[in-house]
Amino acid sequence: MVTLSKREEYQVLMTRWEDANPLRQWRQAIKITVAQAASIFGVSIPAVQKWESGVGGLRRENMERLIKVLRAPDLDEKWTEWLENKPMFDGPSAVDNAEAI
Repeated sequence: MVTLSKREEYQVLMTRWEDANPLRQWRQAIKITVAQAASIFGVSIPAVQKWESGVGGLRRENMERLIKVLRAPDLDEKWTEWLENKPMFDGPSAVDNAEAI
């Protein structure tokens, strides 16, 4: 049986969380690249990458554009729910690590 560290557990949770992103799921379902999605949405490639990783927020006008393009009236709700379920790292702090040395 493999035992994962707290950091490794968190990385697995984050990967699963990012894979559950409603925008990423849509893009992968229709088999388009991030670059193609950026072109469709009228934004930059880094913007789409940030949305898919949860790093960047979606401005209201971009969300409205995505809802129209995807014909997904519940996208805003799914996006909000997805963001609210972001895993939090509960591993040892830097202070804890320093004291252990």
